[in-house]
Amino acid sequence: MSETTNELMKAIGGLAKNPNFYLMVGPRHGGQRNHHRGQARLMRLLDKYDGLSVGEIAEILDVRPSSITGLVDRLEENDLVDRMPDAADKRITLIKLTKKGHQFLQNKKDEADDLSEEVFAGLSQEEQETLLNLLKRVSKNLDDVDFGDYISKMVNDSIGRHFRFDDGDIHINL
Repeated sequence: MSETTNELMKAIGGLAKNPNFYLMVGPRHGGQRNHHRGQARLMRLLDKYDGLSVGEIAEILDVRPSSITGLVDRLEENDLVDRMPDAADKRITLIKLTKKGHQFLQNKKDEADDLSEEVFAGLSQEEQETLLNLLKRVSKNLDDVDFGDYISKMVNDSIGRHFRFDDGDIHINL
């Protein structure tokens, strides 16, 4: 590894360890502790496809319908979604975002936009585009790397510190 690639790995690792970076890109609670990731995911789905049944939501998100019912209950308690009967089939209840729900999502988007502008304020538009293209290429390289040998070596090195194998016997290193 060259000195430059070592420094790049350290810089990326430093970003990953920076608590502010984690707060920016890590799991978000929408600034409010009573909205967890599942609720945010459901709200974003309803923002895109408003008026879905619990079954449709469960299928799209690949979760049990009972899990969706609990999420909808909590969102409904906060006036972020409403349950409405389907006009075509009264046996089906559709879940729709309320005006407050749409506004909540817009506020979160605006906050994210403001934060990204602040984080990248020191870079010109051209530098931002260059950084974006470079990060996409690094991400693709990560997708293309076969980490199987690397992980095997790590596991074997770890096992070797704790166990010794000779003549078919396993000995524990204390």
